[in-house]
Amino acid sequence: MFAKIQSVAKFLVALIGTLITAGTTFIPEEYGPWLGFAAAILTAVATYVVPNTHVEPTREHLAE
Repeated sequence: MFAKIQSVAKFLVALIGTLITAGTTFIPEEYGPWLGFAAAILTAVATYVVPNTHVEPTREHLAE
């Protein structure tokens, strides 16, 4: 299970960051632009930091 999550970790980080960035549209107008900008920058940094991994399938993976 962990290997599957690890193989798509970069995608999950980018997806969560995108949802948080989109969610800043519901924040009051005086804070929205700044929090949206901060969320976009943090999403880019987090996506950069998470490594791309390739996990070779094993019999356990194929059974799932």
